[in-house]
Parts: sequence; C-alpha cells; structure tokens
Amino acid sequence: MKKLTALLLSVGVLLSMSACSGSKVDDKALDALETAIQNVTEMKSADYDIQMEVNASGQMVKAGIDGTYNFESSKPQFSLGLDLSASGQKIDDYVTMYMDSNYVYTNMMGLQKEKEAIKDTMNQIPSISLDKDTLKIPKDKMKEYLEEASIKGDTLTLVFDKEKLNKELKDNLNSLASVNANVAGNSVANVKDATIKEVKLVVKLENGQFRKADMNFNMTQKANDKEEEANIKLSMEFKNVGKNQQVKFPADLKTYPEKKK
Repeated sequence: MKKLTALLLSVGVLLSMSACSGSKVDDKALDALETAIQNVTEMKSADYDIQMEVNASGQMVKAGIDGTYNFESSKPQFSLGLDLSASGQKIDDYVTMYMDSNYVYTNMMGLQKEKEAIKDTMNQIPSISLDKDTLKIPKDKMKEYLEEASIKGDTLTLVFDKEKLNKELKDNLNSLASVNANVAGNSVANVKDATIKEVKLVVKLENGQFRKADMNFNMTQKANDKEEEANIKLSMEFKNVGKNQQVKFPADLKTYPEKKK
C-alpha cells in the first residue's frame, strides 16, 4: 500500500508540473487540445466512462465511473456509478448517484439511500467557472515538459520528456520532504528512488470535440535493493454526444428519504 501511495504521489507531482511541455512539439496539436477542452462545455448530453487502473508491487487497484448526463432541457438529469476492485475483490455499484427534479439521489451499496435538494448540494461545492477563457491551457509552459506533441487526423499524441520530469519530480519531492517530513512520511522516501519511464497521452477527437483520452504512466521504484515496475492507466470516453440521451433511473428513486441535516 505504501508503494501504491508513493506512485499516486509522484503522479500528483507530475500533473501539477504539467499544469504549470522540443523539437517535435507541434503547436497545432496543442491548439487542437485546447479547443477540444473548451468545447466540452458545448457537449450538453452524452454517455461517459472513466477507468483507472493502478498496478504496483503485485497489487492491482481498479476504479470505474460511468453514467449519462443530459443538460439539453431546463431540467438537467445525471447518473453516475462507481465500481471498485482491489486484491481480487470487486464491488459493483459501490456508489450510485442521480440528479433529477431538483434533487440529488445517492445510494451506497444499497445500504444507505438518501436524497438532497440540488441547491443544498451545490452550496457544499466550490463555485467553478467553465467559460472558454478559464479552460485555456498553459501551452508555453507545457512545451517545456513535452518531448512530442503531434496531430494526425483526429488523433492527438503527447509524449512527456522523461529526463525533465524525473529532475522536476525529485526536486519537488525533496522540497516537500524538507518542508514537512512528518506529513510527507514514508511516501516521499519511497518515491525518491523512483524513475519515470513513460508518460503518454493519446486523445481522440471528432469534429474538434473531445471523445476519448488514454494516459499511460510507467515508472520504476527501488525498494530493498529491488527494482519494481509501477503503472497507472487512465481512460476517459464520451459516447452519443449531443443525441439527447435519456438518463435511466432506478424504479425506487422516489422512495429515497431526505438526507438528515
């Protein structure tokens, strides 16, 4: 579990650096990526599927989220299902959520069902602006960490520079450990001997809109003089975009009791 934590920590540092990309970097690819991200706000209805797989030190953890949303009308609808798998144990529908008729409905493995007014739920969520200016990506900064950015047809490929990422990873983790060793703990110590082998992102587009993204993150970690492989795979896909998809609700949705305050 410590090694899984170390792997996730290193990915977090990597993403923070990327958000803050040489010779094979095509500006057209980054422009297309930015446009696709901005166009997400125009995708008013779709089926979606998000999958994450973490494999480290012989341990496999999987998480899957899927559902449908429809914001075409004045009464938005939404569904979400979370499945988990770890150490050979699988839990389908660990959490399911729905939004309909001004309420958010939650079901925890069938053991706890409740509903809450959307306005009360939204009061607990920080306000986030999703206009196109907010969704611009820091292209110049990304270029510093990219080895390749290309576009062929409707496929975008981004390959990150391993040498730069490894240097930044170790610098950031060393700073983190020196600032607060107690909080960083063994996770930072484990990642200090980690080496990033590959970070690759492939994005599929359709008419300038985002359809699917696959990210592959490979690294090695040294523990007890033994080098071990670690891998994270993350995928996100949208289907039936703009087809006014109808959200499927469970038959007992209206029986969910009000959330206790």
